[in-house]
Amino acid sequence: MARRLPDRRLLAPWALPILLAACGPGGDTVADGELVDADGDGFFANDPDERNADCDDRPVSGAAVFPGAQERCNGLDDDCNGTIDDSYALGVLEFWPDNDNDGFGVRVENPAQACTRPLGYSANRRDCDDNAASVYPGALEACNEVDDDCDTEIDEGFDLDADWFLDNDRDGFGGKNVVDTGCPDRPDYVRDNSDCNDGNRLVFPGALELCDQVDNDCDGLIDAEDTDGELIGSRRWYLDADGDTYGTLLGPLDLCPTDDVPDGYVTDASDCNDADARQNPESVWFLDADRDGFGAGPTWPEKQCWQPFAYSLDDTDCDDADPRSWKGRVWYADADRDGFGGPTPVGVGCSPQAHWVESNDDCDDRDPAINLLAAEVCNGKDDDCDGAADDDDEDDVPTGRTISWGDADGDGYGAWFREVEVCGVPPGNVTNADDCDDRNPLRTPLTQWWIDRDRDGFGDPSSTPIQQCEVPPQRVDNPSDCDDTAFDRNGLTPWWTDGDGDGLGSELEPAGYGCLEGTPGLADTPGDCDDADNTEVTGGCFGPQIGTVQLFLDVDLDSFNVSATLSCDDTAATKLTLAAGLLDAGRTLSSPVREIDADATCIITFVWNGSDPSLDGPPGARVKSCGDEIGAFSPTTTQKISDPFEVEACSGCLDPDAYNYDPTVLIDLADEACIYLSPPVVVAP
Repeated sequence: MARRLPDRRLLAPWALPILLAACGPGGDTVADGELVDADGDGFFANDPDERNADCDDRPVSGAAVFPGAQERCNGLDDDCNGTIDDSYALGVLEFWPDNDNDGFGVRVENPAQACTRPLGYSANRRDCDDNAASVYPGALEACNEVDDDCDTEIDEGFDLDADWFLDNDRDGFGGKNVVDTGCPDRPDYVRDNSDCNDGNRLVFPGALELCDQVDNDCDGLIDAEDTDGELIGSRRWYLDADGDTYGTLLGPLDLCPTDDVPDGYVTDASDCNDADARQNPESVWFLDADRDGFGAGPTWPEKQCWQPFAYSLDDTDCDDADPRSWKGRVWYADADRDGFGGPTPVGVGCSPQAHWVESNDDCDDRDPAINLLAAEVCNGKDDDCDGAADDDDEDDVPTGRTISWGDADGDGYGAWFREVEVCGVPPGNVTNADDCDDRNPLRTPLTQWWIDRDRDGFGDPSSTPIQQCEVPPQRVDNPSDCDDTAFDRNGLTPWWTDGDGDGLGSELEPAGYGCLEGTPGLADTPGDCDDADNTEVTGGCFGPQIGTVQLFLDVDLDSFNVSATLSCDDTAATKLTLAAGLLDAGRTLSSPVREIDADATCIITFVWNGSDPSLDGPPGARVKSCGDEIGAFSPTTTQKISDPFEVEACSGCLDPDAYNYDPTVLIDLADEACIYLSPPVVVAP
């Protein structure tokens, strides 16, 4: 009799595997007709009621699958209703119709509910036009009057005022004429108008140039004229500069079949030396054992362009063991026997005659002292044949140069700091550096110096001079002192004309300078006022005697009219006039100064009329001559007065003890023209 399974309500889930194990192989089996719940979920796989039958009774893994279980999005029929992942399953998602299959769905009232995205649906609802696959969020905005990227803006980023051009040949480049603006509605419109032939799709900027007599890339050049890039259908030609029918890879020409090939171009570019016609792929090379560039031995086994080591194209070597012997060697005559030949060749060959040399750079083949190995000498010649002679030869300092010194003052003696060493003595230089003052030609080693005891700058001619450049103490370089014990007796002592012999000179300027003691008619003191009278010896008078006059008006009234006129000897040049009215009290007017001849008779006319509210006296006029007042005019009542007076002589300096050297000075103060000297200083003429 079979055992009955325990009530499932009393069986703990963890006990189910133990129980099943007990019933497994080696244990008791389930009897026919018994209900089986292998996964312990309370539902039987062989339940007679199919609605309650467990559709997955596998132990452990089938425990969550049974009729009425919660459907989940897991790829299983959890509730045993025959449908996997129903729309009401736990974890189901909403999906939106994507009719244009652009990956973006459109919003609808009832989106699809499913665990995985159904065909024709999208997991988002952001599409703004589900009938256009090119319209979706993030799409590239095109100029088509459509919101391609679903950002609510149309044709953003495009210049809607831009011009469009018809691209007739569909090569991506339009013609020259504007056919539309904004966004075109035809695919054959482009923004570019650089096509130079809009009827040929092989012609546009950047196209490959073809040998077709057409400007394919629109750069203005046709076929071989266009050297910017590859020329389709052309043939390449190479320059053959040496004419050996082999060209060089440098500077090739691409020419079309219809082009003329320039002279000197070939199709072979295998030349390795296009400057030598002997060297090309057909060249034969001769062994050059002595490395002199000339071969004489066996040839290289094969013809080739590149030079093998120790081989030469030239087979004219006389002796391939002597690098100085070959058939074409040029010889030059060495006339002066210095080992260097002149510029004219005298023979060619392997064996030279006597006094033939291979050098031809002797610049004077008549002088053996002149050649490339000679030293430069100060002789006016290019001794070393470098193109420069004497000091002009910067590469070879000449021997025999002279040291000299600049003589700026031309006294025959140079300054030590002006030393130069060149070939010869430059103009203005001397061969000694003995000058102590190169700014003074009188200061040389031969300058003589005399004693100057009285320090007046003049030496005693009776003293013994010292001859040297520098100044000795208490000596000067002139011996013209009259008395070396008296400071004022020397070669610059002034002497004035003394006509009356009273010991005073009368002239303004000295009559002479120097040691003139005892000379008749001269005096060493100026200032004689009358040089015809030897009894007048007061001194202090110089030159012409003049008079100076100044006119003043002193006003102290409040309201009046005054005028004053001064006229001397009735001449217009001496007339002075002052007039004033309505002047403030205390105001003073001064006339210009006039120079009046001595002993002139002058008349002053003074007019005043008005009132004197302050009652402090009438106005007045003052006349001054030589700084002293001549007269004052002050009428007591309103009236006109005319008074004559004489101008007395004066010298401009009123102090008889002063020396006056400028009596023409017009003065207002007594000492302006006075000069006080003790002893007097006289400036030499």
